[in-house]
Amino acid sequence: MEAEKEDNKYIYELKQVLRGDGSTYEFYELKRHDEMNEDPNPTVIGKHVYGELYFNEPSKLMDLELIKKIVIEAAKLGNMHIVDISSIRFEGANGKNGGVSVTAIILESHIAIHTWPEDNYATVDIYSCGANSNPHKAFDYIVSVLKPIKYTKNYADRSKRYKV
Repeated sequence: MEAEKEDNKYIYELKQVLRGDGSTYEFYELKRHDEMNEDPNPTVIGKHVYGELYFNEPSKLMDLELIKKIVIEAAKLGNMHIVDISSIRFEGANGKNGGVSVTAIILESHIAIHTWPEDNYATVDIYSCGANSNPHKAFDYIVSVLKPIKYTKNYADRSKRYKV
């Protein structure tokens, strides 16, 4: 937190976040200082882990069954409970196998992996509102199995922050 800007009854706090690769990004977080007090014991927990994976060999990114198995195991390891799972395979350029998307609806929210083998690229999105879930563990498992040459990992606390 570097600075505060006051505008009427709002305060905007500049925050810097350090990424795993050493780079940083900045954003302003809006904080109202009237009527909205921070809740030290939020009733809604929100943990959002998401990132990008980069590869030098795309074969795993086309393997729909492998991606499904990875999502299922990631949910187990992250203490999340699958309600339903949906997947699709896309047709690639020149009729070759394209990417896949696998999304698991979990009691706590969702896990999704989307792949672009033609670009050696995938995204992972894990959101959980379960107090006992561990989306970091689920994300780390996905990375350990897919073995990208480079990846980013981001975290956002999406818990209910204020009493209204």
